[in-house]
Amino acid sequence: MESNVKNRHYTILFIISVICSLNVLDISGRAQAHQEQPLVRIEARAYQRAVQGIADRLLYLYDNAPSIRVIIASHSEFTRPRSDRWKTVAMFVSNYEGKEAILLNPEHVGDDNFRDVVDSIMHELIHYWIYWKGADDSDTKHGHGRAFLNKAIEIKVNITDVINHYQDSHVIYKQLMAERRGRTPGGQATGSVGGNHPPLHPDGNHFGSGIYEFNFSPYGAGKTETVLSDKLKGPPKIGDQYKWRGKLWQVNNVVGTNVFLKEVLKITSIVNRTRYDISFDFWDNYGVRRSRILQAGETWYSSKPNADIVVEFDTRLNGKGQRKAVTLEYNTTIYRPATEKDKKEAPRHYFTMDSKGSIDLKCCENQ
Repeated sequence: MESNVKNRHYTILFIISVICSLNVLDISGRAQAHQEQPLVRIEARAYQRAVQGIADRLLYLYDNAPSIRVIIASHSEFTRPRSDRWKTVAMFVSNYEGKEAILLNPEHVGDDNFRDVVDSIMHELIHYWIYWKGADDSDTKHGHGRAFLNKAIEIKVNITDVINHYQDSHVIYKQLMAERRGRTPGGQATGSVGGNHPPLHPDGNHFGSGIYEFNFSPYGAGKTETVLSDKLKGPPKIGDQYKWRGKLWQVNNVVGTNVFLKEVLKITSIVNRTRYDISFDFWDNYGVRRSRILQAGETWYSSKPNADIVVEFDTRLNGKGQRKAVTLEYNTTIYRPATEKDKKEAPRHYFTMDSKGSIDLKCCENQ
């Protein structure tokens, strides 16, 4: 399988060392309502066992073909220069040390999302299935012809890269989708190039006892990072909090061995107790600096993931004084969008004005 991933300048030894020694950054801050524990990525040997277990458990989709070895190992094909800037991230070989095997590029395992690694395994299992069945796969030179695409469509394997990269595969794919929809090959048939990921094994567990898949979905990021972990104090539960990449995350759903987490939000508010409108700057959830005017008597609420709220304002009401940055305290942490109740329970910070017209920031919680 090939993926359009940017070339990285890490050596194989460096990648393996990263996999073996990944450490998790801790975060500083106040004690949370829920117990926090550092999340440690699965070690290299356990990762090897996990990908082998995934391949074995997915064989029911491939007519219960015999088990095939899945090995994280270097290969000349993984480092071969290519003119199209693509790199090979996984491959099926019919004879690796005397037996069939699926090889995973160590860079793929070390750098890419775990879900992409599962996609690669499912992709290569199709090549293995064709080899095992003795099916005709000679209609393309690269092995992504009618037999491959038919199986991929049937079991909903992501083949976006294949049909985008190989023109002949794209043509065959459109023909297959047209046939499945009862249309002529000349009709419009785009179809789906991927399904639910990955198809659940009948027992609902891909990884085996004690191994969980953590899915991190940052607010506003539109992207999920997936991590395997096997060193937990106990089965994850809704409300549990974990430290990962220097941030705090809270579990909001658990489905079998899949754990879904959101960033913890910190909420605070500002009350303008002066008789004047106050202009100030703040940094939103995307790290963008914004300005707003807080009218006399108005309350402004802010919530940010994993960070104290920082505002910056003029120390003189006429706008000509020095700017002063203030970090606001917080005591409300949640893993979902803030509700009105959350805002009411957040600490309130009051702007007041001294005799010289300077602004002071005073905090009186929940008044």
